Amino acid sequence: MYKNYLVIAFASLLALNTAIASNHQDSEKIKIDVNINPDRTVRITNASAIQEAGAIKVSGILRPKSWTARTVGHVHVSLLGADGTVVKTFIVEPNKKVFMRKSSHRPRFKLSIPATDSTITEVVMKHHKATSSKCS
Repeated sequence: MYKNYLVIAFASLLALNTAIASNHQDSEKIKIDVNINPDRTVRITNASAIQEAGAIKVSGILRPKSWTARTVGHVHVSLLGADGTVVKTFIVEPNKKVFMRKSSHRPRFKLSIPATDSTITEVVMKHHKATSSKCS
């Protein structure tokens, strides 16, 4: 009887291990190359783009280049396909609107979108000032 329990326990552990392994393969993270277009007033740091679980996740932190930069603005995020063409473009608003000189909290931005049918090989980020009347 003890052997039966041991066999059942072993079979259960084997099934659980197989289920965990298949889930791990489904949630594989794929890094996407990030290209940051420079801006004169604000730097984008800690930028990352990852595709996992059927979604593309893009994030970063904004840092002022000088003390004169006060308003945060927004970030244009473009997803590029394998042939270099723009698949989709998004405007992302950071979580803060003003840079605080004495604060260690920096404005962050995050974007999570469903994965597209085409393969995304690169993400391009460009900061735009809040005062710019035209985004290019």
